[in-house]
This record gives sequence, C-alpha cells and structure tokens, in this order.
Amino acid sequence: VVAVLRGVRVLTIGTHLEALVTFMGSANNSIKRNMQMVQALCAYFPANFLGTDVYGGRHFCFPSSADLSTLAEATAWDLGWGYRAPRLGNLASQL
Repeated sequence: VVAVLRGVRVLTIGTHLEALVTFMGSANNSIKRNMQMVQALCAYFPANFLGTDVYGGRHFCFPSSADLSTLAEATAWDLGWGYRAPRLGNLASQL
C-alpha cells in the first residue's frame, strides 16, 4: 500500500486497549495531535520506558488498563486529553 500511495503511513496497534484509547483520542483531532496525546499518555508512566533511539527520541510501551485506572482526571487534562479526560478514566475503570 505504501509503495503505491505516497504519504500513506501504516500503523501497527499493539493491543485492543491501545486501539480503543487511540480511537477515543481521535475525535475532533488531527493525526499529529492524536499521536502527541498518546505519546504524552505513554510517557507519563516511566515504568513503560522501552529505550532511546539514535536520534534521542524516548519510546514507551502503551500503558495497561491497571496503569490507566491510576490516572487522575486532572492529570489526563494536563496531558492534553481535554474533554476526553473523564471518558479516559471511565474507560479504564470499566476494563
């Protein structure tokens, strides 16, 4: 697909939770903004640190539902989730 359609990016989503949370963040957002929100969420949990790439970028795995259930609504707001912050907490508590 990528060879034929220039500019198309193929994303691999690791878990159903990651897909659901990423979809939830996509409402009224650009892809770039959505990815910034997801990266901020992942980076909030330092135990999920995977490593640093050759350019100095830090990479984190997606938080578990247990991690997300510890996230305060105010923290989700601070991480850029805006009006989605209460829904993020509700989702984590329901899983």
